[in-house]
Amino acid sequence: MMARYPTTKFKFYNYGIGSQNVVEASKRFDVPFSYKTRNYPRINEIQADIIIISSFAYNPLSPYDRAAHMAALKDLITKSKNTGAKVYLLAEIAPLKTGFGKGVGGVNWEDAKVKEHVDFILQNLDASVSLAPQTNTPLINAYQKSQVEGKYGNKTYVGSHDGIHPSVEGEVFMAEVIAETIKLP
Repeated sequence: MMARYPTTKFKFYNYGIGSQNVVEASKRFDVPFSYKTRNYPRINEIQADIIIISSFAYNPLSPYDRAAHMAALKDLITKSKNTGAKVYLLAEIAPLKTGFGKGVGGVNWEDAKVKEHVDFILQNLDASVSLAPQTNTPLINAYQKSQVEGKYGNKTYVGSHDGIHPSVEGEVFMAEVIAETIKLP
């Protein structure tokens, strides 16, 4: 973003917590944020110009409930829009078909559990892509742009350490998709 807007001053807040699902995130929307070294006021107090909401697809509810996931995501979008910020929905990089969760830092689950979890992620990503126009929310669509073999993620964009999180190339790819999508005055 800074390369595209060299005279614009950016202040970045990361309200994300690893492995948290959308219901948990929605519940903490209206409270001050404190996690590790990050301490921020409530989101509605920072007067954000832009809020990017993750699809939370990689953290499906347990037991899996796509309808509850989408209801909580829709609630999070509504709360974010009520702050007055321009809100975007991020559909993250598609999950790997082969090697998901594998690596020294991975979950290293049995193949059946991996397949089930990847299917849940794909369902949540597909539903999030559909939710964006339903809520009149611009979509940052790294998901479909990262797909190979019809629906799975490009291995280049996924870190070999755990087979889940973006690689450096994946981070650059998502940053480019974000920069292409967000429109600043």
